[in-house]
Amino acid sequence: MSALVLLSAAIAAQLTTPDADPVLAQAAAASMPALTRCGEEATGRLSASMIVTDGAVTGVQLVESSLQPAEQRCVLGSLFGWRFPAETSEVFPISLDLAALPPMSAAHIETVGRVVQAGAGQLRRCYEQALHTDPTLTLALDATLGIVAGQVAHLVLTTGPDRNMHDCLERRLRSWQFPSGVSGEVVLPLSFVPSATG
Repeated sequence: MSALVLLSAAIAAQLTTPDADPVLAQAAAASMPALTRCGEEATGRLSASMIVTDGAVTGVQLVESSLQPAEQRCVLGSLFGWRFPAETSEVFPISLDLAALPPMSAAHIETVGRVVQAGAGQLRRCYEQALHTDPTLTLALDATLGIVAGQVAHLVLTTGPDRNMHDCLERRLRSWQFPSGVSGEVVLPLSFVPSATG
């Protein structure tokens, strides 16, 4: 069995397949926006057979599900949106485990704090670039990081007035690496003010 962990803004979904099928893994990875519609609190397991003909999902046969009826309908409906290479025609047995990302543990928050401290200079450089356009720019933003196995799997960053700075911060935050044992969701308050020396 192989497992692929898929992440959206609020849902961690683990797809378990009988073997490591890269075609299925690629289709699954592209599916997360559709699964996000199914609700941030959707939790449970769903097993099904996905029938693919000429690259399109033509049928889904439910095997078992512990999801609520509305969530189950939503997840099954989202499976029809998966896209495969045009030459793909086969039946994929799939199993989805859905769970909201848990809050970060206290021990992991300390570890995250050390990474944030080490990366603060990167974020400050994004801000300093923005100061060239607006020397009086002052910002307070929140960055919500969803970390799975040490990787930033999702990021929600409140939008500031400077789009270039927002994009720069997002790139930097997504590049951060944490110890592989760190998982969970954490909110980082970010404040930027011009330095006293100008």
